[in-house]
Amino acid sequence: MLPLLIADSGGTKTDWCYVDASGSKHFFETESYHPIHWSTEFEQRIQHFWNENSQYKDAQVHLFCAGCLRLEKSDQLTQLFNNLGFSDVVVKSDLHAAALSLYGNQNGFCAILGTGSVFFEWKNEEVNSILGGKGHEEGDEGSGFFFGKLVFQAYQENKLSPEQRRIFEEKVDIKQIETSLQEKTSKTAISQISKQLFEYSSVFSEWHLRNIELFFDEVLNSQTSLNLQVVGGYFTVNSAMFIPYLAEKHIQIQNFTSRPIDSLVDYFLGINE
Repeated sequence: MLPLLIADSGGTKTDWCYVDASGSKHFFETESYHPIHWSTEFEQRIQHFWNENSQYKDAQVHLFCAGCLRLEKSDQLTQLFNNLGFSDVVVKSDLHAAALSLYGNQNGFCAILGTGSVFFEWKNEEVNSILGGKGHEEGDEGSGFFFGKLVFQAYQENKLSPEQRRIFEEKVDIKQIETSLQEKTSKTAISQISKQLFEYSSVFSEWHLRNIELFFDEVLNSQTSLNLQVVGGYFTVNSAMFIPYLAEKHIQIQNFTSRPIDSLVDYFLGINE
């Protein structure tokens, strides 16, 4: 079934891997294919990109894209790739990417805790019982975005400690965030706060733990014992803090990964052997 072109697309970027006929892997990155970015200009940009990289068009495409859980959206993206010259295209959501990378054809519970957040059950290779995933305007507790939102709000309300406030003012472009709020483009600026404060996770631990607590209170609404696997950079960089904290709440993290692309590639190579 080679060659393969496999992609995991979130809200800000897309990770790709082209596996050629000899089995060699070629990784690269592009802009996000999330439906919020779709426009005439977007289609022109990606048409130019794929015309410049036409050697990939012979591949069987497996594209996992945030915002494409609904069949209407996945069909639209499939048609877009057909129009670009790809003949064998399957589009599913980033939830499928997370679950396949963690569980393959086994069943279990997954969480995505990156820029955004969602919790779901993976059963019989399908996504079930979705909780959270409401988007940054309505929720996304447990995400890098929501951590930034919590800390920025605490800064505005003068609830940060003197040390936290000093670090926040040194590392975060406050004027940029205030401008983005006025222009209603604040998601990216606020999401960056968790990265800007990465070196000081222990200093802001109370806000990280509050963030993760809000996520599990929202999606579980109980202290149910749970075995869970997680995808997401926000969880990964804070895993040493989160794993013991969640264990106290009877939530056992069996496995986690920052991004699913490597395991996705291994999965598809395995089923094509």
